[in-house]
Amino acid sequence: MNQCELAIAQLRSLPLAVQDQAVQYIQQLHVATRVERLEALRKTSGCLSPDEAEAFEKAIAALAREHQLPLAARDSHFERVEGITLIKW
Repeated sequence: MNQCELAIAQLRSLPLAVQDQAVQYIQQLHVATRVERLEALRKTSGCLSPDEAEAFEKAIAALAREHQLPLAARDSHFERVEGITLIKW
């Protein structure tokens, strides 16, 4: 049993009122994390030149290929790269 499964089993053993409190706390963490990510994106958006962005993309693709790891991306930037497994999300 992994840590997440153990935590869920423990959560299920709690009274319903406490389960509700735990779920609300988890939801607050998720929202806070999302707000922090969006703020970081807002602050850094456009900070790379086109040449820097292309070099960064090539480095990411090279690392994925070298370590035989899948690469998750929301856009089509990495579709043209051979030798990597692309996960679209």
